[in-house]
Parts: sequence; C-alpha cells; structure tokens
Amino acid sequence: MEYQIIEKFIGAHNQGVMLCHLPDNKHHPYVTWRFHAKQPGRFWGHYFEALGEALTDYRNRQDDLIAIYQQPERIASELERSFG
Repeated sequence: MEYQIIEKFIGAHNQGVMLCHLPDNKHHPYVTWRFHAKQPGRFWGHYFEALGEALTDYRNRQDDLIAIYQQPERIASELERSFG
C-alpha cells in the first residue's frame, strides 16, 4: 500500500501517530495510524473520506498520546500539592 505522510508526531516512549494520504484508496484516501518509532509497522488505522475529518482525528489522537504519557506527572504534582 502506497502512502504519503502529511504530518507525524512522536511523543514519549517513541509512541506516535501519523496522518497520511492513500492515493490509491478512492473511498477513504486519508488515514491516521498509531506507530512505535523504534519498531516497523503501523496499527489502529482510522480511515476517512475528507482531509478535515482525518486532521481532527490526528489532533485528537495526538492529544490522547500526550495525556496518556503525562498522566503520571500530573498525578505526582497533584499529590505534591495535597501532601507537599
């Protein structure tokens, strides 16, 4: 499957998400994929007809990755405020 990367984000622990164009897919030419920067392959694809929808999903998935990996720091800082 041929694809062109439009945008790519790599966060903590080499976890990433990318927004791609699939020129050979007539019905769903845009996709967001999760990936690990140190391992081959892509997974958990979300496919879209319109670039705007795909871009929204890309940003949401990027925000999710940031939130997941910042959660321990957030919890630690809340504990420090409470018991510090």
